Order: sequence, then C-alpha cells, then structure tokens
Amino acid sequence: MIGWTPDARGLPREPLPYSVPLRCSRVTRRTAVEPGGGTGDHDHWRLIGNLLLKAYDTVTCCRPFVSASSRPWADVSACGQQLSEDDLPVLARSPRSADRVTAILDVASQRLNARGVSEEWFGDIAADLGITRPALYSHFDDRDELLFACYMRTVEVLDAAFIEATAADGAVAVFNAFLTATISEEFPELAVVAEIDVLSQAKRDVVASHWAGLVDRIAKVAADGTRLGQLRRADPTVMAQALLGFATWAPLQRRLLPDRPIAAVLAGAREILFRGLGSDRTRKPLSLPDVVPEPAAAVNLFDRASVAAAKREKLLGVASSLFNRRGVGATRIEEIAEAIGLNKRAIFRQFGSKDQLVTACFERANAIYLRIAEEAAGGHDRRVDALHEAIRRVALSMGDSEAPSLSSHVGLGRLAQSTQAKMRERFAALEKSYRDILQEGIDDGSIRNVSVSDVVAALAGALNWVANAELSDAISLDRIAMELADLVISGIEV
Repeated sequence: MIGWTPDARGLPREPLPYSVPLRCSRVTRRTAVEPGGGTGDHDHWRLIGNLLLKAYDTVTCCRPFVSASSRPWADVSACGQQLSEDDLPVLARSPRSADRVTAILDVASQRLNARGVSEEWFGDIAADLGITRPALYSHFDDRDELLFACYMRTVEVLDAAFIEATAADGAVAVFNAFLTATISEEFPELAVVAEIDVLSQAKRDVVASHWAGLVDRIAKVAADGTRLGQLRRADPTVMAQALLGFATWAPLQRRLLPDRPIAAVLAGAREILFRGLGSDRTRKPLSLPDVVPEPAAAVNLFDRASVAAAKREKLLGVASSLFNRRGVGATRIEEIAEAIGLNKRAIFRQFGSKDQLVTACFERANAIYLRIAEEAAGGHDRRVDALHEAIRRVALSMGDSEAPSLSSHVGLGRLAQSTQAKMRERFAALEKSYRDILQEGIDDGSIRNVSVSDVVAALAGALNWVANAELSDAISLDRIAMELADLVISGIEV
C-alpha cells in the first residue's frame, strides 16, 4: 500500500491516522523484470503514482504495500527529497490543493453511493462544491480518473484503518477495533467499490489488485486467529469480506432508512460477526439442498402471458447484472438490449423509461428476498434454521452470474422522490420479515436474546459484497453462501 514503510513482518512502522491525507512517495518508472524473464512497460504503479502526485503537494520516502498477488512494478525512491515545482501538476502547486482534492473526493464518493456513476456526475459534483466544471477538470482529467481516485482512496483508507487496528491484541480485538473505527460518525464516507466495470481495464486491474491485497491482509489475521484458537475454523477470505462489508454498509443503510442511528449498525455488526445469532453455536443447521431461489417455471410457448413473463424476468436479470457492475447511470439501454438480443425500442415499449426499468429491478429484488424469507420461515420449525436458509439463499441470488438480484443501494438516488419513498417502504417491509424470524427465534430459544433492531440494521452488510465476489477470490458461490450463513448463525469467535 502506498504511504507505508513496512517492517520485517510487512506491517507499517509508523501508520498515519486515516483522518489526515496520506503523503505520497516519489514514484519513478522503471522497466521491471517479470517472473519468467519478461520485461514490460508496466502501468500499474504509474497510474497510482500519477494519481497521488495530483493529490498531494509534498512527497516523502515510503515503499508500496504489495500483496502476494501483486508485482512490484515500480521503484519508489528512498531519497526523501521533495519534488520540484515542475515535477508536480498544477493542482499540487497550490497550498490548498490537497484540501480541494479531499473535498472533491468526499463529494464524489457521496454522489457515487447515492446515485452511482452517471453522465451528470461531474456537473453535480461541481455544483455541490460551488466550482465550475473546467475547475474540476483541472484536478481530474475525466470521469474515469475521478472514479479511480475514489476507489483507490477507499482501499487506502480502509487499509490504513485496519493496520491501525492491528495494534490490538488478538484477532477478535483487531476486528473489533476496525469496526469501531470505520462504523462511526467521524469516519469519512467512502465510495463503495461496486461499479468497477465502468473503469478502463488498466485502472480496473489496479483497484482489483489492491482490494485483493486488503482482503489478503485481513484474511491473514483471520487465519492466524484460527490457528491460535481465537476464531472458529472458517474460510478466512469470507471473514475478511464480511468485515469489510459491515464497514462499508453503514452509509448505504443510512440512505435506505435515514432514521436508523449508525451506532445500531455497529452494535448489530458486533453481534453477528463475533458470537453469531444462534443460541447453540455447536449445533449444525439442517442439511439443505443446493438450490438457488426457485427456478423459473416452465414456459408455455402457446401462452402469450407466460412467454411475456419469461422475457421480462430474463430482461430484469440481465439489467440487474449490468447495473450491479456498471451502475445505473453508466449503463445504457443499448447495452442491456445488446446483452439480451433485443433492440432498445422493445425495452422502452415494455418499461417506458430507464427509471421505470430500474424500479422494476428493485421490485424484483425485493420480491425475491421476501419470498426467500417467507419460504424459509414456512419450511422450518426452529427459526434459527429458517434464518440460516434465508441468508444462504439470498447470497446465492445476489451472486447469480446470469440473473442476480439488484444490490439494494445501486442507483436508488436517481429515482424520483416518490419512487424512492415507495422503495424504502418495501425495504422496511422486507426488514420486518427478518425481524419476525429473529423475534420468533428468540421466543423459541433457537436465537440468542439480541437487539433485533440492531441486527436487522447490520445484516445486509454481511451480504452486500457478494454481487461483486469475483473481486476477491475464486471460491465457489455455493461455498461463499454456506460460509456466510454459518457466520451469521455461529459468528467467528471461539
């Protein structure tokens, strides 16, 4: 990670607090020898170096953090000298430049979480900051560069917070310190790394590589905790992603249900992550078949309504997949039409507008999740088993490669206020179904006596990352879904 000087263990000697801007190092390009003897003009670290040189007005000596899956494609000088003014872009020559860039990234991240990437993104940010679009372009060349900067800051700040948390004693204490730091009113709102496919391939690879490095760092602490008997035996990567999911869920949850205090998310995340919700953590859940939520019914080719419903479901599944990966604003109707083999006029005839298509995707996702909760509750006497099945099936639905459900926060802020209010009502109804399962589980003794409101406020955080699970590792979706369901019921603490 840029900005840290590692010690012999690979951890930073002097971590900087996440509340202040990180100083960048002097990054110089060189031709590096790759494994196998090849050489290449690597852009990986040049991208980061250029980004950081744009963001900060002084440089200090440091070395990059390189995960096991990364390659050291740049040489970072150890001279400690400052760059000359000619070496810095115009932005960095102003003593106020770092503050300006921080303000831009703050607003851009908030806009991303509320509305996603869109053609209007630059204009909206400039308007919020009271500057002109040309002034914004003097800091960031285009949308791609600004989105890259937002995502890289997310990784850097979360990594810094986790490194600071490693000062605690033991894996449980480290994870608790990380949650306490990141789920708080004082922690900056970071852009959720979701719409990664909007980026150019080179920048996408850099973000994915650094996110994987952060996950690897957390997973190593989890694996060490298991080895030392502090954590139960489970997949350390799923533990790491769930921890990051809780940390990034709080600002999204606030937009869905604004009256929910952030302290409730923190309390709920602790209950779920550490001890789990089951009253008997040694009891194995009932064996469940490996099925995704209810396969589509057979289509009667002689029934127009049946054919139309099947076409609509396929269209909504493809649209949800593209929206999850590219965002609502950056995904064009033409792209959806091409992916499904239609022309865009056919889509507009069915839905009228893009906003109506997005609304239909939200309604489909809500209906899937509600059906899962109802079926799980109806199929198990013990509510802890129902909850385990529901969590597992929701994860399978979110990660479905062909027809996933739309992530709960994607593009909600783009919709009309009346539609947003309607979607929040449906989200609240979905929450109620899980509240009922939890309360009935407490009553039947299969679920611990926890604060139902706190748990429901945090629960989606453990799952929301599954739509982009390919960013982290190659384990199967079935394995991820089962591991998450086990985590929610049994927690990670021994």
